[in-house]
Amino acid sequence: MNKKIFLFSLAFSILLPTIKIFYFSNQNVYLFQAYILNNPNILQNDWLSTTKDGNYIFSQFSFFLMKINEYLPKLINKFFEIIFFYFLLKIILNNEEKNKLILISIILILSVIAYYLGVGFNGIKNQHILGEVYQPSIFNVFFIASIHFFLRKNFYLSIIFLAVPPLFHPSIIPTTMVLGFIYTLLIFRNDLKKTAFFLLFGIFLISPSILFALKSQLSTTEDLRIAHDILANFRVPHHSDISFLGKRDIVSFLILIFGSLLCSNKNLKLILILGLTYILISLFLVSYLQSNTVKLMFLHRLNVVLIPIAYFVIIKEIYTFFDNKINLSIKIEKFKKLSQSLFYLVITILFLIGLNININANKNFIQKSKLVETFTNSKDIWLVQSIKSLKPDIVSQLRLNFSQPLFVDFKTHPSHPKDVIEWKKRIDLADSFFNSKSIEEFNNNLKEILKISKIDFILFSKSHLEIIKCKNEKKFVDNYILVDLKNCSF
Repeated sequence: MNKKIFLFSLAFSILLPTIKIFYFSNQNVYLFQAYILNNPNILQNDWLSTTKDGNYIFSQFSFFLMKINEYLPKLINKFFEIIFFYFLLKIILNNEEKNKLILISIILILSVIAYYLGVGFNGIKNQHILGEVYQPSIFNVFFIASIHFFLRKNFYLSIIFLAVPPLFHPSIIPTTMVLGFIYTLLIFRNDLKKTAFFLLFGIFLISPSILFALKSQLSTTEDLRIAHDILANFRVPHHSDISFLGKRDIVSFLILIFGSLLCSNKNLKLILILGLTYILISLFLVSYLQSNTVKLMFLHRLNVVLIPIAYFVIIKEIYTFFDNKINLSIKIEKFKKLSQSLFYLVITILFLIGLNININANKNFIQKSKLVETFTNSKDIWLVQSIKSLKPDIVSQLRLNFSQPLFVDFKTHPSHPKDVIEWKKRIDLADSFFNSKSIEEFNNNLKEILKISKIDFILFSKSHLEIIKCKNEKKFVDNYILVDLKNCSF
C-alpha cells in the first residue's frame, strides 16, 4: 500500500462532514431491517417490521456491525471514503510520475470543495457514491477498486471487486453487467481464451445478486406494475425521471465528457468513452420506452462511478498541461514554504467547516431529541403527517432513533411489490386525514385508518387544532402537537 496516498485518503475522509452520532437520512430507510434484527423486542407494533426485506445481504451485514458496536453502522462510511479516494488516486497516478505530492495536494483540496458544491462526485439525477451516511450505495466504491485492478491487468481481482456492490445494492446490477461487458471488450482484443474464462467467472460471481434481487420481487404481474408505478412516479421520481436534467446534471455530464476526451491512459479512456456512450443510449431508451420498470433499473447509474474518475482525470491533465508549459511544479517548489503554509491553511479551514457542520448537525438533533424522547415509546402506534420532503426531519427519524412505531411515513418504504401497494394505501389515508377540512372529514378518514391499524397517538400540526379539539396536548418539535387519540373529539 502506498503510505502517502493512504494518508491523503485518510485526510479526505477526516475533512468530509459525515459524522453522525444518530441514525440519519437514508440510514432510517436502509438500516431498518438490520435494526429490527438487532432489537427484536421493539417496534413489534410497527407494520413495516412485518414486511419482507428486499436487501437481505446488506441487512445481515449491517446487523453484524451492530452486534459489534451500535455506533459502527453510523460511522463506517468513513472507511468507504478512504477506499474511494485511495483507489481514485491509484487510477490516475502512474508510479513513474514526478511531483505526485503537489498533484495529490491539489486534488485533495479540489475534491473536498467539489463535495461541498455537489459536483465532481455527484452523478446524474441526484445519485452518487459518497453521501452523508452509510447506506447500500456506498458499496459502489468497490467499482473504483475494480477499475483500478483492471487497468493493472489483475483481471480476476478486478471481477471480484466488480461483483461486490450488487450484493449490497441490487439496483446496481445493470451497472455491474455493463462495466463487465466493457472489460470483456477490452480483453477480447488480446486473448480470446482469457476473455472466455473472465466472462464465465464474472457470470458466476454476479449470479447470487441476480437471484436475491429476483427473489425479493416475486409477485404477480399486476402487483409489479402497480408497485413500479408507485415507486417510479411517486416515491423516487427525483431519481427515475430523466425527462428533465438540472444544472448540476449538465455540469456532471460535461465533467464526464471532458474527462473522457482529456484522459491520456488508453484503456481508461476507452472505459470512459464506452461508458459515456452507454449512458447516452440508456437515457434515450428510458425516455423512449416510458416504462416504469425500465426507469427503476437505473440504467444510467454507471455515471456515478465514471464521473469521479473523470473529475480526477481533468485535474491531473490540467496540472500536467501547465507543468509542461510553465514548469508549474518547479515554480511551486521555489515557493515551498509559502505553498505548504497555504495548503495547511486551506486544509485547516476545510476541517473547521466540516467540524462545525458535524457539531451543529448533532447538536440540533440532540436538542430536539430531549423533547421527543419524553413522549416516544416502543408500544403505542403514532399517526403522523406524510412529509414528502426528502430532507431529514424528526418525523422520518422516529423509528430508529426513538423506537417509535408509526402507521406509515413517506421516506421509509418497503421493498416487496405487495408491501409497496399497502404502503401507498397508508400514505393516501394519512394524507386524506391530515388534509381534512372539517371534523366530519377527520372522523370519516380516521375510521378508514382504524380499519387497518390501531392508532394511539396523533402528531398534529398547530393548524389542525383549529378544527379538532383535544385535551392534554403535548408540545412536540417543529410546530407539532402530540395528542392521545382518546383525548380528541371527532
